[in-house]
Amino acid sequence: MLDTPPLAPEADQLCPGLLGGLPLQLDGAPARPVRSASPYAVAWGEPPVVLRCGVPPPAALGPTSQLIQINQVAWLAKQQSAGVLWTAVNRAVYVDVLVPPERNSDPVAVLSTVLAERLPVLSAPSSAPTPTG
Repeated sequence: MLDTPPLAPEADQLCPGLLGGLPLQLDGAPARPVRSASPYAVAWGEPPVVLRCGVPPPAALGPTSQLIQINQVAWLAKQQSAGVLWTAVNRAVYVDVLVPPERNSDPVAVLSTVLAERLPVLSAPSSAPTPTG
């Protein structure tokens, strides 16, 4: 079972639309459900690329965070032992994608396109970081 953080209130409204637009295959690997407390998690391949929708803002996000812009989506990337955790921070709901160390970041570019199409841009509060990169 995959540990998932508590869902954001917007998750039930926005995540089903996102999941409905996700690719059936990512880098040649078929999508598969994830045993998770959240209904908004999908995985591809082994070791899996895992997407979770409706996650809370990342603790590392701040006014000086270095963000990476891919296909109109601002991502905060954080290296972890399980790979790189990419969190989309400029959408109305936060989405993270864990890319294992064995994989490159190509899945993030593909998923960015879907996020840009399916999730509205966050109404930025005055304390939100400005995307760079």
